[in-house]
Amino acid sequence: MNRLFAHAVGLLCLAGAAWVIHWAVPASGWHDLHELWGTVAFLLLGIVALPFTAVLFHELAHGTAAALTGYRITTICFWAPVSMIQIRLFGIWFVCGRTLKRSGYCVAYPKRMPKSRPFLYPAAGPLMTLLLVVGATIGGSAHIRGLSLWCIGAAFINVLYFASYMVPRRVWIAGRPVLTDGAHLLALLHPMTPADRIDLKLTYAWTLWDQGKVAEVESLVTECRQESPDHHGAAMVQAALFWRQGRLTEAAAMYDSCLGDPEAGVQAKVALALLKSDPGPLHNPEQADLFSQQLLSDMPDNAKVLLTRAIVLGRLGRSEEAYPYVDLAYENLLDPGDRGYAAGFKGLQFASQRQVRLAERCLRQALYLGAPHSLARTLARALRSSKKPTSSSSSVSKSS
Repeated sequence: MNRLFAHAVGLLCLAGAAWVIHWAVPASGWHDLHELWGTVAFLLLGIVALPFTAVLFHELAHGTAAALTGYRITTICFWAPVSMIQIRLFGIWFVCGRTLKRSGYCVAYPKRMPKSRPFLYPAAGPLMTLLLVVGATIGGSAHIRGLSLWCIGAAFINVLYFASYMVPRRVWIAGRPVLTDGAHLLALLHPMTPADRIDLKLTYAWTLWDQGKVAEVESLVTECRQESPDHHGAAMVQAALFWRQGRLTEAAAMYDSCLGDPEAGVQAKVALALLKSDPGPLHNPEQADLFSQQLLSDMPDNAKVLLTRAIVLGRLGRSEEAYPYVDLAYENLLDPGDRGYAAGFKGLQFASQRQVRLAERCLRQALYLGAPHSLARTLARALRSSKKPTSSSSSVSKSS
């Protein structure tokens, strides 16, 4: 599907280029084409760059606003018509991928306990898009041949982007349901409720989690659960704490309590599938298989679900069934950590097929993206084993 989408975009670009050349060069002026190459090249570059720059400026505006208002940025992702790229600069992952379909996201957590819901952070992206619309509209009114057409196209594309950003809905990013910019801004029109205050505290809890301040996370989550015992977000963080501490039975019970929630239930089912497929006191291959199948049936295009299904099948010894899901997850995952996990699984597949170079490349990518050390060690051992000569080759060498 991704390859078909890439081919369709390529054909559209070629069709647009042909139309631009036909529009820019009159039938009687083809002999002067060498004098117009600069205008034509500018138009073609603008057509290709419009979707890229619209999303790029939008997400960079989010990131700038987050940094200015005391947030710690972890990931900025934007779409481009190229293969997946992950670059880490100043502790921030910049992810560029073809599978995000003309959108992007910025993941940031507050560095200190927020007292109110943020405004500038969610509003910066739409404001930047509006500025692009205004700038393109002003440029289009200049009536400069070629430039005015490009500006009109830029204004039209940015209007479409602004409309898509402002539609209030929930989307899945990096395995978690989040609100769009429009939903965030719409929520600011209503007074803050106790549930909103708990959400702010839990957002800050993830900052403490990344810093390794487990005791402070426990205190904060306990406070949230005392204020609202039925808050599923607090229960999910509490379950993650139990898992980290090795209290697997309590973690599983907490995840079970969240299965009925329409949002937290998906994450709880993912966690239970992984818990019950892992060798240990909760090992239950039938339930793990059932949970991963249900997730795949409900969300067949979710990359995190595909990766979960691959992990469960791999742990249950059904590697041949897991490999297609690994490939699909690897193509569609945008979160660097999850993509590193998928790279490690692909490396195991290549190592079993004795494709050493591909396996080594996957190992380097898994380490770079922060895959779990246990998976990296397993892949390294598989690589060493794949480099050893087989018994048949050794016997041939002896006979010779």
